[in-house]
Amino acid sequence: MSENLTNEPLNENENLQGQVTENGDQNVSESPVNKTEPEHSEADFTDVVFDSESPMEVVAENISEDQDAQEETKEEEEFFVDDLDLDNLSAKFHALWESGEILNSRANFRKIQDRFHTLVDDLKNQAFESYMAEGGEKDYFEFKAGELADNLRTKLDEIGKRFIELRRKKEQELQENFLKKQDIIQELKQLIENEADINKAHNLFRELQERWKNTGQVISQKAEELNNNYRHWVNMFYRSLQMNKELFTVELKKNVEIKERIVKGAESLQKMSSINKALEFLHDYQKQWRETGPVPRAENEELWQRFKKASDAVIIRRDEHIKQLNEERTKNLEIKTGLCEEMESIAAGDYPTMKDFREAEKKVTDLDKRWRATGRVANEFNESIWQRFREARKAFNAKRTALIQQSESVFKKNLADKEALCEKAEAIQDSTDWKNTTQAFLKLQEDWKKTGPVSREVSEKIWQRFRAAANHFFNKKEEHFKAIPEQEKQNLEAKRAVIEKINAYEHTAEVSESFAAMNALRKEFNAIGFVPMKEKAALDKEMDDAVKAFFAKINVDPAEKNRIEFKGRIDALVAAPDAMDQIRKERTAIRLKMEKLLEEVNQLENNIRFFGNSKNAEEVTKPYREKAERLKEDIKQLEDKQNQLKRAAKQLETK
Repeated sequence: MSENLTNEPLNENENLQGQVTENGDQNVSESPVNKTEPEHSEADFTDVVFDSESPMEVVAENISEDQDAQEETKEEEEFFVDDLDLDNLSAKFHALWESGEILNSRANFRKIQDRFHTLVDDLKNQAFESYMAEGGEKDYFEFKAGELADNLRTKLDEIGKRFIELRRKKEQELQENFLKKQDIIQELKQLIENEADINKAHNLFRELQERWKNTGQVISQKAEELNNNYRHWVNMFYRSLQMNKELFTVELKKNVEIKERIVKGAESLQKMSSINKALEFLHDYQKQWRETGPVPRAENEELWQRFKKASDAVIIRRDEHIKQLNEERTKNLEIKTGLCEEMESIAAGDYPTMKDFREAEKKVTDLDKRWRATGRVANEFNESIWQRFREARKAFNAKRTALIQQSESVFKKNLADKEALCEKAEAIQDSTDWKNTTQAFLKLQEDWKKTGPVSREVSEKIWQRFRAAANHFFNKKEEHFKAIPEQEKQNLEAKRAVIEKINAYEHTAEVSESFAAMNALRKEFNAIGFVPMKEKAALDKEMDDAVKAFFAKINVDPAEKNRIEFKGRIDALVAAPDAMDQIRKERTAIRLKMEKLLEEVNQLENNIRFFGNSKNAEEVTKPYREKAERLKEDIKQLEDKQNQLKRAAKQLETK
């Protein structure tokens, strides 16, 4: 083929009408095209358009190597951690860790990391201040952040290493793709220069095109030169292919089909609600257009004008979106500047007592809420305005540290608070009201955490006193519940005896007698008490089966039977020792059933709308409509049951 080639540049009319991206969805370009293919005369072989650069505005082709960089057309929810303490920061980090989202944003990870170091530094400073206030010597001060901080530090270090490794792998992948594409270009060049068999060359050319298409992104600095080089040799191949009219005709037809599909895809972007998605697709369509081979000039002009019009429409939407964002972000900057000034004013205030500080802290909390409610500012101001706000808040919080320099009187007050909690704990440590007393001890423990520090001399002693009372109660509780299994076995036998009564019951002609008997048996069953957990599910099923069989023998209207049966069930639940728990479970089961039925109704109504415009819509949608009505009636009955359960719960609460 080499003797047919030339290194002369393309003439001024041989230009590509577009450019594309490397990361778009390829499905649209593979959609079928219902169009009669044009016949090409001999003149078409010389009157074709070869693709090169286009005067169209081109959507950026290469993704930034820094994945944290934010595009102007994207909004990212602001990520706040500066008001979290160590426990909540650890909880937030572990939630992101378990969901895998921690690796989605290096910027958010850095915020967590910065907040962690700030908290540890604050803890160290507070510990040092308390140590010195108690007469400690500076040179002998030691600080341990604790197990929670140590574990979080370990995991943060691990994620930091992962980010480094991800960046290294990404850079390696980009470099490898660059080398692969260089090899493809070299093979394409050698193919044109050395392969004499046009059919074989054509097949090899197809393979090289596929390899190029399937090779990922390259480093951004080299992408443009690489793509231009590739297009040059592709165009050179098509020039040489004109020697074979049959193959060239096939190529022209194929390229027209491809560009028709590209144009239709680009035109469909006007219906896409997301401007970011539309830009991604346009990015891809431009790349496909650029890498499509020559087409007859007659077809190319019409296709190009349609493609340019569709592309311009997306670009206009993008520009309007950016303009709107800029206006909003300018306004947000003004608002946040005002919030910074308010925060700086509060930080500059005097707070002689902790009470004064707490009052100011309410204003700071309000400023935080207003800051969060305000949207993002322009990227170039985002970090600086946030730093200004955060520094003012840190200056305010630093004043708390000074107030926490505990004087002897404050230590005494805190000790008095702790002694009061000890007395409360000791007063209930012999209680056998296990449930309520457990809650009371949990409340005392929470109150203990809220009390301030005391002097080191009495700290351990007062804690051991409080702990001894709690241990006394919980040890007694544990001993009590060790004896429960035997009682639960007896309850199991008693409940089985009730089930046998239900199975053996002989109905009379008086339906009311049967319902009254079932109500009494249910109350007897529920009043017996707890059974071994491993037997509970099977026992409940036995009871349900017995009740169903019992009511199946009663000859009465199904709706009336259902109403009376459910009323009896409520009466039995109310009589149970754990009535509120039983009612809550029943309401949950009904709610879940209602949600499932609502999903079915929604699906049926979607089907009805889908077939609504068909010729036989009435006939086709009839079964869907009938089933939807039945389900709605079921939902209505379930709502009535929910209301009955709700009333029963309220009656229990008032007792």
